[in-house]
Amino acid sequence: MKYGDIVAIWLRAAGKTELSDQVIRDFCHGWIAHNKIPAMIKYVGEFPMTVTGKVQQYLMREQMVEELNLVARKTA
Repeated sequence: MKYGDIVAIWLRAAGKTELSDQVIRDFCHGWIAHNKIPAMIKYVGEFPMTVTGKVQQYLMREQMVEELNLVARKTA
């Protein structure tokens, strides 16, 4: 964590797919920049959704902040 951000992803595997953190990171090395490779990988059964079927990203962010015991710094 160089500048205060942690790259985290939530994964919902299809079917009975078995994935490991290292397999995910190895796959990412060939497709995205090294600074975007996730440091935290969370496996979930469902994403928090709105009534209209959109992912509620703010709830995901709040849950990760709570799980990792992070404190948001105030800016301005």
